[in-house]
Amino acid sequence: MFLSAPAVNETKLDDLLWEITRSLALLIVVGGTAICWMIVFEGMFNRPTFLATLALMAAETAVYKVGDRYQRLARYLFIWAITAWLCSVLLLNHESWWIFLGLPTVMASIILLSSGAVPSVTLFVVTVMVLALSGERDYSLFSFIGFSFFTGVLSWVTVQTLYVTLHWTMLSEQHASALLEETRKNRAEILVTLKSLERSNTALRRAEIELRNAYKEAENARQLKEQFAANISHELRTPLNLILGFSEVMHLTPEVYEAADWPSTLQGDIYQVYRSSCHLLEMIDDILDLSRFQMSSFKLNREPTPVATILNEGLDIAKDLFRGRQVEFRVDLADNLPIVRVDKTRIRQVILNLINNAYRFTEIGYVKLSAWADARQVYISVTDTGPGIAADKVPFIFEEFYQADSSLNRSHGGTGLGLTISKKFVESHGGEIGVKSEVGAGSVFTFTIPIIDDDASTLLQPPDEADAEPENEVKPVVLVVDPDPSVAALVQRHLRNCEIVPVESAAQVDKSISEHYPDLVIVNTMPQANDRVGSMLPLSVPCIECSLPSRSWVLAELNVAASFIKPVNSRDLIQAVHDIGPVHDVLIIDDDPGFAQLVERILQTAGQNYVIRSSHASERALQQMRLKAPDVLLLDLTMPDINGVRILEFMHDCPELADVPVILLSATNFAEDLLANHGSRIAIQHRARISTPQVLEYIRALSEVIHK
Repeated sequence: MFLSAPAVNETKLDDLLWEITRSLALLIVVGGTAICWMIVFEGMFNRPTFLATLALMAAETAVYKVGDRYQRLARYLFIWAITAWLCSVLLLNHESWWIFLGLPTVMASIILLSSGAVPSVTLFVVTVMVLALSGERDYSLFSFIGFSFFTGVLSWVTVQTLYVTLHWTMLSEQHASALLEETRKNRAEILVTLKSLERSNTALRRAEIELRNAYKEAENARQLKEQFAANISHELRTPLNLILGFSEVMHLTPEVYEAADWPSTLQGDIYQVYRSSCHLLEMIDDILDLSRFQMSSFKLNREPTPVATILNEGLDIAKDLFRGRQVEFRVDLADNLPIVRVDKTRIRQVILNLINNAYRFTEIGYVKLSAWADARQVYISVTDTGPGIAADKVPFIFEEFYQADSSLNRSHGGTGLGLTISKKFVESHGGEIGVKSEVGAGSVFTFTIPIIDDDASTLLQPPDEADAEPENEVKPVVLVVDPDPSVAALVQRHLRNCEIVPVESAAQVDKSISEHYPDLVIVNTMPQANDRVGSMLPLSVPCIECSLPSRSWVLAELNVAASFIKPVNSRDLIQAVHDIGPVHDVLIIDDDPGFAQLVERILQTAGQNYVIRSSHASERALQQMRLKAPDVLLLDLTMPDINGVRILEFMHDCPELADVPVILLSATNFAEDLLANHGSRIAIQHRARISTPQVLEYIRALSEVIHK
């Protein structure tokens, strides 16, 4: 070519030129057939021309055969066959019009062969000029040169256009291919992403199902825990009630036991049994409270207490453990231990738990209780020479129910809750507890109690001054309306910064409001009660109606004179019997003979010469009451054959027994059963205008409680 064309892909160009060549070859075969027809049947027969045309047709037919495998060779064969035919026709025929057949030949040569067309074009031009200059042909060279130039330019322009078009087409194709490849990659990535999302959704659904199942299991575990707490309450309180009751009678009223001349050592031992039983009862109540409330909402009865007092109370209980053993109990207490604001019952339990734990695991050597303090906190430690704890078990020693020695032949008891409860109590006071241990050398458990906090200045004062209220501090006053004083005590434990005023009945509310000017009134109502005491309150006093377990519910629901939960306080029981009026015949119905014997001892201390009967089976008790109605019935609700509620129903239906006063003595809290059966209720009434932020604050607080 005369000028360079844009770079194109040779393979694609060969394919395009071959398509053009094949089309032209077909055209020439058809045209050659027409020429042969004219030569033969139109009287224009020229044997050399006819043979040359047949040769051209044969050559173009060969182009088809060769072009399928050798495209470039087929193009050359096509051009040279035409050139040879054209030159032979010019030599064999004198007509001047044959010269113009060279123009399309030149164009085809330039288009199909590019620079390779020079020889064929040169041969054609030389043939024409030789014939014209020799005088054998009368050709117009000027016209021939002009048409040849025009044909060459047209062919060049055509080739350039073809190349540019092909170049653009190739660029478009490359761009389209790139886009297609990118689209394929994106599609592949999208498919991978979709598959990942599908797997994630599947995993999420599985996690949701597992979470739902875990929630159900947790809810079942919570219900089982509550049921366990209720069952263990009965199982623990019944034997403890006997220990505490008999030891209390022996300690306070030994004259009940006729002609008893007990030595002082025995009296001291009985006192220790009684005191330890009281402490154990407090611990059982704490464990039951822990099962009922979360530790985050568990309230501590903090009060300024000397550390030495807590330690001495714990020592009085713990020192008897080591009598008659080869283990020595040592005490190392620093002087001038400070006063701290703590719940002394909980801290005393921590100390006893650690001492008891060391006692159980130490067979020889010593157990030492130490206490010292710095400017910030008090340190209390219990050291033992027991077997020690392996390093891999130390991180788990404070977990619930964990046993460092879990073998089947272990000789040490315990449930694995002592250290867990101790850790919770210490941390609830803002302290820390830890252990250092070496296998074969013993262990050292140490916990701390902070002494520097917001009340630091108060803690350093003497107890009488520390208990004094600040002159300018005014606590909110809260009225608690319920006949049972334990309800007000329960509210007081959870509202430490409020002044709680108990009110026995709704009829006394107006008078109490005028005397105390309360900020809030809490009305405790039975879940199924229809009366709304809060509707009678003045407009300016906010009121909360709720359902907290109350013994007054039991009295109203079962129509009994009094109700006690085991263990029973001797003075309270004697007072309840005395309040009934003249009593001579007393019937006790309880499936535990030991408890019936304890109640008999308690009543004997009253000095009233009661005639006391007891029955341990409900059927026999009903027969006794039919024969002779007692003046008062002491009844246990939990009976193996006929429970106490059925006995009360029988008595109410029997005219002879309907008026017999009944005092319930049970290890189960019937008020809790009422809540479980009828559901709880809480309502807030505020007759004065409540702003929107206050309403939202009520909703937020309630929603947080419900969410827990």
